[in-house]
Amino acid sequence: MLKSNVGEKTVLLLSRIFIVLIGVFSLIIALRLKGVISSLLLGYTVYTSGLVFPILLGFFRHRLKLNREGAIIAMVAGGGVALIGKFMGFADFGLYGFFLSGVILIVVSRFFSQ
Repeated sequence: MLKSNVGEKTVLLLSRIFIVLIGVFSLIIALRLKGVISSLLLGYTVYTSGLVFPILLGFFRHRLKLNREGAIIAMVAGGGVALIGKFMGFADFGLYGFFLSGVILIVVSRFFSQ
């Protein structure tokens, strides 16, 4: 998603920053969960909520006029809603995130259409 004129040093710096942030975020989640099964269930919930709709609708991307920006935002939003809902104790947020990712994919792709 970066512009093509970004230098290698900038990309390397951004990569290092995101690796540290993802590592800290993963450590917080791992310390909060109590076992392997709960970690797997959380991963499956986030995966299903964030990735299923963008992947399935991606097969029809030309017909639906979908783009990369819409897919990335939809994955983050759907998975994020499921993750937040899971930690707040709401069981239905995985389903909300699932449908939200589909809606966001279509809306954002239309908004950012080229």
